Amino acid sequence: MINKTDKLYLDLARRVSHESYCKRKQVGAVLLTEDLISIVGYNGTASGLDNVCELPDGTTKAEVLHAEANAFAKAMRAGLSTKGSTLYCTFQCCVHCSKMAYQAGVKRVVYLEKSNKDEGIDFLRLCGVMVEQIDY
Repeated sequence: MINKTDKLYLDLARRVSHESYCKRKQVGAVLLTEDLISIVGYNGTASGLDNVCELPDGTTKAEVLHAEANAFAKAMRAGLSTKGSTLYCTFQCCVHCSKMAYQAGVKRVVYLEKSNKDEGIDFLRLCGVMVEQIDY
């Protein structure tokens, strides 16, 4: 059964995903610190670059940040600790974002949509991070 807090932050991640300019897939993330500060991120180009995420052939440009990486970057820029935090995502973390989450001290990852690649989730579980897919 989904708890109220998880639903609230997954709903927020879903709303944040709509801020993305990516056409192929819009992803949102919310990082909830131990101090209950929420940092949001969505997939897209780095600040100051144009907001075009795809090449003419439809593939994603190399300079596009994943939603999770964007949230971690915002937390670092603000000087916020992410140790013990929970990461809420609209889409399952890739292995690169999973490594970043582990190194940042994330203790729990909650996501909505499953990917066809489980390397990221497998890595997090191997490292003792709680991972939960919630479908509601």
